[in-house]
Amino acid sequence: MLSTRHVMTSSSHEKEIYSDYLETEINSTLRRVSFYSSTMGVASAIALILLQKFGFVSQMQVPILWALIGGGFSFIFYLLAKFKLAKGMKIYFVILFYSTIPGILYVLAEIYLPLGAATYITGPASYLYFFMVILSGFAMNERLSIFSGAYCGIQYLMFFLLSREGVMEMQSKDTLQWHDLTDPPIYFFKSMMMIFSGLVVGVLVRNTKKLLSEVLEREKEKSKLSRLFGQFVSEEVKEKLLKDGVTDRTEKKRVLVLFSDLRSFTSLSEKSDPERLILQLNEYFDRMADCITRNGGTIDKFIGDAIMAVFGGLVDVEFPADAAIQTALEMHKELHSLNQEWALSNFPILESGIGLHYGEVVQGTIGSKNRMDFTVIGDSVNIASRIEGLCSSLQKNILLSSTVYDLLADRNRPLCESLGKFKVKGRETEIDLYSLNLR
Repeated sequence: MLSTRHVMTSSSHEKEIYSDYLETEINSTLRRVSFYSSTMGVASAIALILLQKFGFVSQMQVPILWALIGGGFSFIFYLLAKFKLAKGMKIYFVILFYSTIPGILYVLAEIYLPLGAATYITGPASYLYFFMVILSGFAMNERLSIFSGAYCGIQYLMFFLLSREGVMEMQSKDTLQWHDLTDPPIYFFKSMMMIFSGLVVGVLVRNTKKLLSEVLEREKEKSKLSRLFGQFVSEEVKEKLLKDGVTDRTEKKRVLVLFSDLRSFTSLSEKSDPERLILQLNEYFDRMADCITRNGGTIDKFIGDAIMAVFGGLVDVEFPADAAIQTALEMHKELHSLNQEWALSNFPILESGIGLHYGEVVQGTIGSKNRMDFTVIGDSVNIASRIEGLCSSLQKNILLSSTVYDLLADRNRPLCESLGKFKVKGRETEIDLYSLNLR
């Protein structure tokens, strides 16, 4: 029940983030569009007033009034968007009012002009309906776009029917142009095109939201990978994890566990300068991590000065034992190289022990809701740690169990030397151990 509640809470939180993101983008878009629309409306009204005053045009009262109304309401919508109030049902109000602006012009024309709405029914105002349908797409609401298209189409058709007598009075010397101006099918077709435009914009909105959701989901997966694994897996492994997905379920797997620990590090840390020691330790971890990841391993965690890595499980490794043996040899070689460099800088010399064991573990994400780690747990992990703990007493750098030896390719088995059976802490039965002869 607790797990289900946690999943539901997490899903609800993700939906809230997605909704907040969409609302932010919608308000940002409407703010810009409304600002430009308001500026254009007021500027157009001023320009018409000046042109009429100096006698360049006449009878511009209705267009001037329309431009001022449109500019004024656009400014109101700009304020709504600026203060992030354009959300929920308010978006419907904003978009549908924009879609009514051409209708306001037709109403004013029907009241004040001799031919009524017919004066503007074929002019630029009719194309504003198409612009409004396109504008509705910025609200990222499929239903709104479809509704806006139907609203504009029906509106236009109603004004045509209202002004049909005025339309029939239109004259033209060009017969084809006269038919285009007066034939009812032309207006029905234009109305249907507005409705169809709403459907098209709605489909585009749906596909855009789907694409946006996929992009956000991929970014969430990347964030999850970084949170769970940090920089401790190779880019190839990260790509595979993104492709296959990372699940929150736990599962049993047979993996090879590698444990590496520095010898006498506690006493060394008491005698060394803390800052120099941290620098040295970080350089050591960088080199060891490179050895692990380039051989297909995944670093499970750093535990103080110890490293725990896994081959297989999360990402399949075809020959985990051979990969782990190669990794152990490279880690030993890298540490030898580091010690040579450190000796020149008067850093202390470090020695490590490495233990390898193959067996069953439980892997999955473990932790609290605020901090999750992907890890493996189980008896096999403990055995690998205990085997590494025997390196010091047996004076060996790399030890492996018989389960690892049995998986090795024939070319690698001669590198191993049988040491016999040993009892490890926490287990009743003894374990066959092998040491790896260093090249």
